[in-house]
Amino acid sequence: MPTDKWLTAVKKRVKDGTSKTTYLSGWHILLNIEECEDYLLKFTKRLDKLKIVECEARGLRPKTHSPDNVWLADQIKFSLKEIKKRPNQHGRMPIGPS
Repeated sequence: MPTDKWLTAVKKRVKDGTSKTTYLSGWHILLNIEECEDYLLKFTKRLDKLKIVECEARGLRPKTHSPDNVWLADQIKFSLKEIKKRPNQHGRMPIGPS
């Protein structure tokens, strides 16, 4: 993903992981490192695709149907700073682009 450049989400109606809820898509944002780490612990697949990256976001709205404190952003700008993560419940470190 490019850094130091504002990227705009393609907004469309999508279904969540359970395929029960539809919502307007956007960049998924968590507001602090602790929430990011806790959120990553829920994933068991595609761990090579996950990482925590510092960013700026515009046009935030809550992902109201999420049990976590997830926000959706219309725009995002990634920094070069990857934040160190703790292992997930399987003892593996999530790595790769988020």
